Amino acid sequence: MSEKIKFENLRIPPDNSAMAAIWDSLKGFQKEVQKFETAMVEAEISINDNRPIAIAFLADIHIGAITTNHEALEKALNLIKSVDGLYIISCGDTIDNYLPNFHASGTFEAIIPPEIQKRIVEWLYEKIAGKLIAIIQGCHDEASHTTDDFDWTKYLSEKFRCPNLGFGGFVNLHIGEQIYRIGVWHRVRRFNSYKNLTHVVKRAIEIYGDFDVGVVAHNHVAAIEIEDTPAKTRVYIRPGSFKEADRWARQMGYASTPVRVPIIILYPNEKKMIPFQDLYDAIRYLCYLRGQAAPTIEDPSDENGKERIAIDNYRVERADGTWISVDALSGYRYFYDKNNRLTRRERFKDNREVFEYDGKALLDMTEFLRDGDYVEIMKQDDDTLIVKKMWNEKELDNFLKKWKKKRGKKDGGK
Repeated sequence: MSEKIKFENLRIPPDNSAMAAIWDSLKGFQKEVQKFETAMVEAEISINDNRPIAIAFLADIHIGAITTNHEALEKALNLIKSVDGLYIISCGDTIDNYLPNFHASGTFEAIIPPEIQKRIVEWLYEKIAGKLIAIIQGCHDEASHTTDDFDWTKYLSEKFRCPNLGFGGFVNLHIGEQIYRIGVWHRVRRFNSYKNLTHVVKRAIEIYGDFDVGVVAHNHVAAIEIEDTPAKTRVYIRPGSFKEADRWARQMGYASTPVRVPIIILYPNEKKMIPFQDLYDAIRYLCYLRGQAAPTIEDPSDENGKERIAIDNYRVERADGTWISVDALSGYRYFYDKNNRLTRRERFKDNREVFEYDGKALLDMTEFLRDGDYVEIMKQDDDTLIVKKMWNEKELDNFLKKWKKKRGKKDGGK
């Protein structure tokens, strides 16, 4: 450097003696920032219940898309909300969320902008706030984070005070004497098969570890498989979607599939898991097991659109406060004490076994066990009442009162 040149205010960094202080500050700052990260890969959750409970895997609802079945979603959420003992794991892609930097052409098929999509999800989830036990980030949800660092799933989990499993993880669910390990991921890129839909769930064990119930969403096609091995039983689940095939999907050769919300029923006093691919069937059976009246269900398979009520609405409550419930699917009837604790169960010895109503043998279960889900008067005389289908509980109760009154007159007015 020429001695003729003099820099009056030249700035020169200090030597490395300051690095130690900077390094310590960096580590301290990192620890403080990490406190704001809520995503976890494993959540411990306890549910205090001595009766079977169920978990619904709600996936790929894609609020705001022109091909989303919003009406079916509303019915499903209202139904889930009304059933005691039924909980939800939200498996990602709650919003369609197409953005200029994320499948830009998809914005042409959005009914509402991403901001309103988020507000609607928040409003819908407020209705089921007590049901949510974990939330997972989907790839459409992640588009917001990629764009402006807004973590949608983190926001939802903080608002509804439930675990944020990021892109997926494990729920160790404690109920009664049992612990069920549930692995849930929105997407696993490797191992997907369009012929063997649950293959990717099985192979997820190699990446993440073992589980009792494994769930992988994203592909919009529902499937369930139960595997019994010498070591354990596993259930593999692919949830469906409320979004029908959009323009991109049709271009790629995909077709719309039925709306599905798979459910797994879990028992508290024995390691037993019963999966259902159909939400409506699962709710009916869960209500049987819990001995509670099932909600009115608009059955989508009923071409007349009639609302029907499940069998267990006709449980028997005895004068001493105990009661009996019939599980027509398994052929058992269950006896409960005054505190709703199960005291014993017994299988029907044959199809002529009768069910008690108000302490008297009234209901012949012949048709009940063979056919069905609902109740209707099939045959009656003064000694036997055979029941198959009935549209509502009030109608059945009124019929029974009249029938008992008629029988009383025959017995001398008793």
